[in-house]
Amino acid sequence: MCGPTYNALSFRASGVRRADGATRNPFSWGHCRLEDVQRSVRAANVVDTAVKQCYVYLMASESGTLYIGLTNDLLRRVAEQKTKAVAGFTARYGVDRLLYFESFDDILAAIAWGKQIKTWRSDKKVALIESINPQ
Repeated sequence: MCGPTYNALSFRASGVRRADGATRNPFSWGHCRLEDVQRSVRAANVVDTAVKQCYVYLMASESGTLYIGLTNDLLRRVAEQKTKAVAGFTARYGVDRLLYFESFDDILAAIAWGKQIKTWRSDKKVALIESINPQ
């Protein structure tokens, strides 16, 4: 079974220099409301499928603390983190903005991808986020 993991990686985003020379904080994007997350997840057809899926997701706090997690129920997990229902890293550091998620049919592939992302430098993680969330 693919349950939530509580491993996290933190970094501070002082700003990322883009190719055009502009600097911006990638974690200054507006709050993702739970309803928006639910709509996005449903639009991506990742809810209530016959095959048990797992999700690798990245969330951030307003100050730039990044959390990379793995879960089998993305809506439940995001709701827990937004409402601080579970005491832990995300509640302590105010991690409540979903920036990226990807679904997997294979738990081993999901775990491998999550571990790989955790080894990346922050600029590569920001590039991954911006590849699907260019705002």
